[in-house]
Amino acid sequence: MIPAFAVFLLLAAAPSRADEACVPPSFYTSLPRDREYYYGVARDADTDKARDAAIRNLGKQVSGDVEGWSAAQVAALAGPCRDKFSVAASVGRLLPKSDLLAGWEQDDFARCAGLSYVLVRIEKERVERFIRESPKFKKDLVDSLAARVERVERDVDALKTRLDRLEASLGRLPRGAAAPGDDAAKLDASVVEIRADLKAGKPRADVERKLAAAEDAYSKLERRMGGYQQGRDAAERARLSALREEKAPDLQERLSKIHSGAWTYPDAARVVGIYSQLKDYESLRVFSRGLLARKDRAVIAGHEDFFAYMVMACDLALQDDDAVLKDGEAFLKDYPASNMYEAVKAEMNGVIAKSRMKSSVPASAAASPAAASAAEPCPGP
Repeated sequence: MIPAFAVFLLLAAAPSRADEACVPPSFYTSLPRDREYYYGVARDADTDKARDAAIRNLGKQVSGDVEGWSAAQVAALAGPCRDKFSVAASVGRLLPKSDLLAGWEQDDFARCAGLSYVLVRIEKERVERFIRESPKFKKDLVDSLAARVERVERDVDALKTRLDRLEASLGRLPRGAAAPGDDAAKLDASVVEIRADLKAGKPRADVERKLAAAEDAYSKLERRMGGYQQGRDAAERARLSALREEKAPDLQERLSKIHSGAWTYPDAARVVGIYSQLKDYESLRVFSRGLLARKDRAVIAGHEDFFAYMVMACDLALQDDDAVLKDGEAFLKDYPASNMYEAVKAEMNGVIAKSRMKSSVPASAAASPAAASAAEPCPGP
């Protein structure tokens, strides 16, 4: 227990007219003060309140000064992997409950114009010795830090989740020559840097600021890319509309020949080519299925597997996974010697793998917090 300094109270007499007309005492406003002391000042109409406020201000000055301690000083107090600003904040919360301020010295006191002015001080050396030598104070501080470990881990997990989401979003951005690839590349580099900061145990506040800036930059880039994509889609729609008008006579002529029965394989292949150019996959799928069901399908003898494959290719383009599996299974059964047999098998396996991945997402999500916690570089005291 640190013995308290003697308390020096310079009590003024009852205020007179001169007192009421006075100016605040010079000890309250004069700067600089002795660098060997911490100071707390306050004023209030109630003398006791002024004294209490001055002591609280003294505590704030002490804890604020801790922020300027060297890394070695902070490590001696709080151990490794502790941010000095967090230590200072904990010291600030603990000071009012500690025995340290029993050593405050009331340096001066005066009344002026109905207000009590109080200045208190405590030696810096006494503060540092108390913090380093008081087992209770160090225990309280460590307990305070330990209580934050779970929250720290949750915050780090949340940061990692946001990083994963940002990285996935970046991966979906188009990287063509017309896209703002430089901005996307800068964001990629930011993600790498933030992950490195997390792994190195940098202060969360710094990581949070970088991540918030990266998310903001991504949001702006996404809006730009959205406008770019809308423009590109509009241009593509205009191109297809013009192409549809250009190909309409040829398409109508080929379809009429097939409908009348006076058709050849080149007529059917030409229709497939036109629908493909127009990206009209639904019409192409209906046409190819209808062709395979015709009674005069002998016209395409030796090419049936090509039209069957076009059915499944349209299923893929339309993202109709059930149809891919159904039509793919029929293809493998009907055309085991086709050159496209292995390609169909690979497409079916891709759809099956995608389906399995979707069904396993909840299990992966449940496992991720444990993995993130295990990677935490500073597990706490």
